[in-house]
Amino acid sequence: MYQSGNTLRLECTFKGYDGAVVSPSLAKCRIYNYKKERIEELKLNKVGDKYQCHYTPAVTGTYYAEFYGEEMGRPILVRKKFEVSFE
Repeated sequence: MYQSGNTLRLECTFKGYDGAVVSPSLAKCRIYNYKKERIEELKLNKVGDKYQCHYTPAVTGTYYAEFYGEEMGRPILVRKKFEVSFE
């Protein structure tokens, strides 16, 4: 659970079909609201083996982060759910 108004650092590690860490040629993060409607698309920055971005939720509720990458023309998706509250 995260507090509203705070900037969140969202991060992921992309892995190929064999489970090995990969560095996709295209990497971005899409933020969805509780209705699973896309509300924002962010650029991902590579830090070591991880990719990360920063997001500041405007309102409380449930959000989904979808990390999208492409490796050799094939998509790689990592999704995470997170909650934002006032408390």
